[in-house]
Amino acid sequence: MTEPLVEPTRIWHLFTHTSGLTYGFHRLHVVDALYREAGFELTMPPGADLAGCCELWAGLPLLFQPGAEWNYGVSTDVLGRVVEVVTGQPLDQVFAECIFAPLGMADTSWSVEPAGAQRLAALCAPNPQTGQALRFDSIGRLALSPPECLSGGGGLISTAADYHRFIELLRRGGELAGVRLLGNRTVAYMTRNHLPGGADLEAFGRPLFAETTLDGMGLGWGFP
Repeated sequence: MTEPLVEPTRIWHLFTHTSGLTYGFHRLHVVDALYREAGFELTMPPGADLAGCCELWAGLPLLFQPGAEWNYGVSTDVLGRVVEVVTGQPLDQVFAECIFAPLGMADTSWSVEPAGAQRLAALCAPNPQTGQALRFDSIGRLALSPPECLSGGGGLISTAADYHRFIELLRRGGELAGVRLLGNRTVAYMTRNHLPGGADLEAFGRPLFAETTLDGMGLGWGFP
């Protein structure tokens, strides 16, 4: 059964993954199954752009009341749509003009031109029976054509050198090689723990697969 919202989903909830949104691939809750039925698992439904995906998510139940818990989900994708609405531009144009060009990230985009396809590293996934790494070409091939949905939560193709420039920007407090994209105080604010009461993900979140243990780990705005 569903229940009425106590408060609306706010930008803060999206930044901290406390919005109640989820992912279909979690396979832990009935709401996850509803996402899969709507076409959301490892990819987006065919023909749906970011605005269309947000409309579909808005029609699905939330996992919990906004702000009540933490759950990794499509919150960052919705933030991408917020950027589109605020700027009046598609997300790829915003990223190219405001991030990639100023930082000299010439090898970062939403897809790869045919001439650069041979530079792509193969994606792999574990064999469910043996755990052995196998090529995951069904997802890897998606990099060869522009996506219908410019996901705010993932999908960029890049190089180690380009990504290093972006990380250096953050490490240096928002400035790199004379280009400032963020203020020092903004980076400091983004990297502090924003979970209520300074809680960690183990106490405030739901049990999910993670690359590391969640006890003692807080969550900032995009930073664990």
